[in-house]
Amino acid sequence: MGGAFWTILSLIIVLLWLGVLYLWFLIRHSKREPLSDPKNGLHLLTVLGSGGHTTEMLDLLKNFDEKSYTSRTYVVADTDNHSERKALESEQSRTGGSFVVEKIPRSREVGQNYVSSVFTTAYASLHAFLIVTRIRPSLLVVNGPGTCVPVAISAAILDMMRVANTRIVYVESICRVERLSLTAAILYYSGIADDVIVQWPQLKDTYPRVRTLDEL
Repeated sequence: MGGAFWTILSLIIVLLWLGVLYLWFLIRHSKREPLSDPKNGLHLLTVLGSGGHTTEMLDLLKNFDEKSYTSRTYVVADTDNHSERKALESEQSRTGGSFVVEKIPRSREVGQNYVSSVFTTAYASLHAFLIVTRIRPSLLVVNGPGTCVPVAISAAILDMMRVANTRIVYVESICRVERLSLTAAILYYSGIADDVIVQWPQLKDTYPRVRTLDEL
């Protein structure tokens, strides 16, 4: 009886502690404080996904000053050779800073059943956490592939623990006119993303905390 009591009490304390960390994370990031530019420059982390996600993201990153973001890391799924090749081609046009391409397992392959996807998602999340722990990015920019969810959660956990200080930005696809994608909705409702940026202003009627490109 005594052992069970202390086990339950310990569990309650841990849950309360996690709750406090989460609330403090939400409060700190609601202020949208500007990124501090260290002497060695900021570290940009982004996740590339197959198809249009990669093209949209690389077009967006052309607007990022390589003098400020001196270190750039691209995360791709280990079976996504297309995105890796596109990242390498994009970096050839840059003249400053350094970059690296990191690979993680896919959370879920097309046609994979949901039971087995639980284990593959956990495996991918572990890889994502190790990468983010090593990099500790200043800014994480994502735009839709499922691979970005474990990366974003890993960045948020490290930020909650004050191991890193990371701004998380999700840029929604222009195809999303009336509703957010599942990935965007997860990051929006959880508060993990500092900013969810949409292409269509009418989305603000349903999701008041999103921002449009004109507001940036």
